Amino acid sequence: MYREQCIPSFPRTGTVNAQIRIRRAGSIDDIGRALWDGLEPRSPFMSYGWLKTLEEVLRDNGRPVYYLLEQGAECLAASVCYVASAAERNARIDRFILGGLSGVASRFGITSGPVFRLGPLHGYGEHLLLSPGLDPRRRASCIHAMVDRIERDAAHEGASLFAFNVSERQHELYEVLVNRGYHRTAAHPKNRLDIRWQSFDEYLSDRSAVSGKMRRTIRLQMRKNVQAGVCIRESSENQDKQTLYRLVRDHHLRLNGASYPYTERLFDSLEEHLGPKVLILVAEKGGDTVGVSVMLRHRDSGWTSFIGLDHARTGNDFSYFNIGYYEIIRRAIEMRLQTLYYGDMMYRVKRRRGCRLEQSHVFHKSAGALRHAIAHPWFVFHRLWYEKRKIPRVLRER
Repeated sequence: MYREQCIPSFPRTGTVNAQIRIRRAGSIDDIGRALWDGLEPRSPFMSYGWLKTLEEVLRDNGRPVYYLLEQGAECLAASVCYVASAAERNARIDRFILGGLSGVASRFGITSGPVFRLGPLHGYGEHLLLSPGLDPRRRASCIHAMVDRIERDAAHEGASLFAFNVSERQHELYEVLVNRGYHRTAAHPKNRLDIRWQSFDEYLSDRSAVSGKMRRTIRLQMRKNVQAGVCIRESSENQDKQTLYRLVRDHHLRLNGASYPYTERLFDSLEEHLGPKVLILVAEKGGDTVGVSVMLRHRDSGWTSFIGLDHARTGNDFSYFNIGYYEIIRRAIEMRLQTLYYGDMMYRVKRRRGCRLEQSHVFHKSAGALRHAIAHPWFVFHRLWYEKRKIPRVLRER
């Protein structure tokens, strides 16, 4: 159910006199697809379909709280936070903030919890939705009003407030959080492929994207994959979703050594709630499904989101590169997408295939002024460590 708060005007820039209200909801169903997507999300991760999918398949990463800012009958802004109590502390946030000290710190009761996390989980690129008809002054007012309310809710629960993966393109939110005195640190940059080709062959021929040596490597990997008997196609209606789930789950466990955050309904929910905006590619070998790759499409961009391989069956047949890169890029070009996002890590691999970097930031506000002041030196150190040591090191890795 909604919880509603009425406030007399927009804070900070305050030229609007009409009363506005901010409402809270515990489920995206309490808001509805038409109202939420009517704010025209720029990223699939802030769309109704993705948020509904998370509600159905996400394991124990906090409860969602949705915020709507309305003036009369008009919805001006919306956002989502994920709230975790101290008992539900987020080990991933602890590892990010404390690094190798997180294990020792947790034994002494030093953790990040409780936490309000602004923006969607397991996504990036957008944290607040704003009505497309707003002028810059009203946009800034809406952002301040929303952040004010979220800050008060976080403080009421004694929780720290985090905004992860604020991209360099989110300059309005970036400026608001800096001006409000948030701690800022760096996050791993995201890989972005800017698509400017009419065909896959044109992509391979573009020396500014792919070197001559890399072009020969790609053609060799594609040929070897076909010779190994691998066939890559789009998922069909009668596809065994449990096989696809096991592939992405086991791939995650193999690389991360951590429990998989999604339940077995992942692929059913993606198809049900995102429909044609989700592209699922499967790799078959000897009649068996040995690989899967998922791209989420929204407007003129795509986001590679899930991948899984049966490593025992694929061996050295280059299925990873074919289903994770070449076929996805081919499909993105055919769809006339302008941008393809490849997440973080594997920077050298992705750079050799034409990706560029998009900077990303993390903002933090402690629960209470004293805690915030005490945490400031650590976040200064953390930013320097990430910018000078951690990120340059991972950029050099494969």
